Amino acid sequence: MTSARTQRLIELADQLSREPEHRPKQPWWPFGVAAAVLVAALAVYTLAMTRDHENTVAADAATSVPATMSDQVPKAVVQERYERLTALQDAISGAENQAQVGREVRVLMSSTEGKKNAETARISGRAEDGRLVHLSVPAGSETPRPGDVVTTTITHAATFHLIA
Repeated sequence: MTSARTQRLIELADQLSREPEHRPKQPWWPFGVAAAVLVAALAVYTLAMTRDHENTVAADAATSVPATMSDQVPKAVVQERYERLTALQDAISGAENQAQVGREVRVLMSSTEGKKNAETARISGRAEDGRLVHLSVPAGSETPRPGDVVTTTITHAATFHLIA
């Protein structure tokens, strides 16, 4: 359930996408106005869902009871299954990312992505498919600013990110 404020923001985003007189002549978002409106609406929706989830978790914490069914799976089995699942997902993610090596991708630069950017002198952003991409700026080149879209070639793949 969304709040009235969230619903109003979604309606405004929808209205903006339908009224040509409100569209900028040169879209500020490189993927078009419709994508920008969609991203804004998703951000509002995500924020609303996060708040709803936090409220639900707080209410559940006050009334929750541990599982008491007689046929509970032993914790060791649960842990072993979880580790197998995450190992499989890591392998799939690694293979999917490895397939990106050598490809040219467009990256929307960010100021908040990546944790080790200061240590590695890299900048980071997200590719069009949402993958985290770290890239080094060649000496003498202008450093892209957050919000810039750059085209780069993927040179290395890891489980959770790409390097260009």
